[in-house]
Amino acid sequence: MKSLITLVAVLLCSALIQGPSPVAGSRGDGAYEFQVCLSECLGTGCPTTSLTFFGLFPAWSCEDECKYACMWQQEERRRKAGKPVVQYYGKWPFRRMLGIQEPFSTLFSLLNAVPHVRELLWRQDKLAPTRLNPTLRFISISGLFVAINTWIWSTAFHARDTWFTERMDYHFATLHMMFYLWYAVCRLTLHLQPKQVFSVTLWSGLFLGGVFAHHVYFMNFVRFDYGWNMIITGASVVVQFILWMVWALLTLRYPSGASPSKSRAVAKMVIKFQLSLLSFAAFEAFDFPPLFDQLDAHAIWHGLTVALGFYWYQFREADAQLLVAKQSSISV
Repeated sequence: MKSLITLVAVLLCSALIQGPSPVAGSRGDGAYEFQVCLSECLGTGCPTTSLTFFGLFPAWSCEDECKYACMWQQEERRRKAGKPVVQYYGKWPFRRMLGIQEPFSTLFSLLNAVPHVRELLWRQDKLAPTRLNPTLRFISISGLFVAINTWIWSTAFHARDTWFTERMDYHFATLHMMFYLWYAVCRLTLHLQPKQVFSVTLWSGLFLGGVFAHHVYFMNFVRFDYGWNMIITGASVVVQFILWMVWALLTLRYPSGASPSKSRAVAKMVIKFQLSLLSFAAFEAFDFPPLFDQLDAHAIWHGLTVALGFYWYQFREADAQLLVAKQSSISV
């Protein structure tokens, strides 16, 4: 556990000292053959532009169509020569489907919104116990809207990569992770006095909000840096992981007096969720070219997190029942 905390500290300190780093160009679009093809395509006439998913997203421009055509022209040559797949403009080559840029990532992103929509529309009453802590209720409901927006913009970005959809996808993903962290801080301090809980929640919310606002400003007005964005988002994930794991391990060792067996069960759910999240994230760390020109590591990551979303709310509902039972025992 100490090593994890040290790792987070080192990452944050090195990021603050060194600052964001520039993003290098991709091997595919930097190739001479690709640039010649692109120049000729733009100069002699563009391929027929196509709509994205029946016009739901902006149509591909002339330049986009030329880049797509030249990308696959070069990839076909590379494959015939037995050369490995390379990236173009920071992305693997994907075959479009219904005009959608990354079909599987688009589909899985949309499915990831389902557990959050389900909770918002049909199971709000089973979320955080409103009778016990209105602040926790506020974070829960607002977090639902953030989560839904996160996956909507992820769907839009994977369907059609534009300046706007890229930024909305990245910023909402970061905000989503910060809400997970904020919820953890509020939930894990509920044993304090109400005024102390409110104070901790308020100041942690202001701090995280300030970090997020500064991050958005930097990414949009200083430099849009993918590595820096990963550090900020990854740090939020690691910190909430540490908080939940420490709480779960302590709960297993010292379960609640109200219902020790239920306390241990909830703690085990937390551990399963966090370890699953950590193991699934390996697909983000160890990237590989798309299988069948469609399914890459990022798409698999999105596919796995669909079930994880449902499990997260199973834990939340079980935890809410535990808190209500604990409060009832105290009242009696």
